[in-house]
Amino acid sequence: MKTRNPNPLTVAVLVGLASLVGAYTYTQAATKVATTTLESEMQDPAKQVAFRKEAELLLVCDQLSDPQQKAAAFARQAVMKWDRKQMGCGVRHGFELAQAQPENIELQLQVLGAHVEYFSVLDKSYSRLYSASPVKDVELRLRWTETNEHSAVLLKRLEPLAGQVPEIPALRGINTLLSRQHEAPEKEKLAAPGLALEDLESAIKAKPDVLDGAALLTLGTVISGLPEFAGGDSERAIKLLEQGNTLEPQNLQLKTALVDAELGERSSSKALIVLQAAMKISDEGQNQQDYVDSLRILVGQAMRLEQRELAKQIDVRRDDFLAAHPYLNKRKSSAAVGHGGVDPFTGQDPEKIQ
Repeated sequence: MKTRNPNPLTVAVLVGLASLVGAYTYTQAATKVATTTLESEMQDPAKQVAFRKEAELLLVCDQLSDPQQKAAAFARQAVMKWDRKQMGCGVRHGFELAQAQPENIELQLQVLGAHVEYFSVLDKSYSRLYSASPVKDVELRLRWTETNEHSAVLLKRLEPLAGQVPEIPALRGINTLLSRQHEAPEKEKLAAPGLALEDLESAIKAKPDVLDGAALLTLGTVISGLPEFAGGDSERAIKLLEQGNTLEPQNLQLKTALVDAELGERSSSKALIVLQAAMKISDEGQNQQDYVDSLRILVGQAMRLEQRELAKQIDVRRDDFLAAHPYLNKRKSSAAVGHGGVDPFTGQDPEKIQ
């Protein structure tokens, strides 16, 4: 069963897994978010109400009653990973369609895939260290909670078919990993990889290319990062990713994951071969935001392999693609509390290859 529109899970499975996997080793909560001033504002009841009202306005979508309009909005907006508001509305329209057509299993899977993708988009919007906007914090919390609640409804509806349709346990496993990155107790974050592995293993056993290789990508990425006592196995991870690359040779994310795994094993020659193969993959048929994000990863991998000229070629390709699609998120680092961003003295972007 294919679920290509929207394509369920590509870059999504690589986002945030490191924090969940790392939880096995580091059991303390992440760096406390927000400055002292923002913390005091967030603790003010009156301001909390004001922040929430402002944030709720950001979640407003067009009210569509016609199913065909909803379907069109879902197809158009749910792939817009460069805009969390537009994508959020598309995902919501998809959920409304799924609620109205509970017997349509293909639709349920497509909408669930879109929800899981949306977790990855929201994750990129969360501040890693400091928060400059309490309204944005509330907005993200509301979006995350809604996405989590809706994905739970879809999974419950699909549960009776989990033993017959490999896509269901595959999506459930990936959802378990990604949905617990934020707004979840530390205990649930710690448990996520263990819960997800069983689902992913069973889905791959039944159908190796399930979700166009996304299950292999997720399983390989997870066990590559886990310590041995928790099920980590770098050799098996590489085999899984190699299997995924054989089954889905045009999947750019599988290739970047395999490059990382080979680099982790210090197999530079193998990593370079995979990276060179990745460069031959075109943007045709790929999510545009995923494509430029993957090129950004490849630039960094080429630099790690000391292939500066190759890194420049990839960087130029990425710049050209961004110039042709100016609405995409460039993932530029921005200065925050004296860290990151363009050098204020030279005007140079430290991420650009000189």
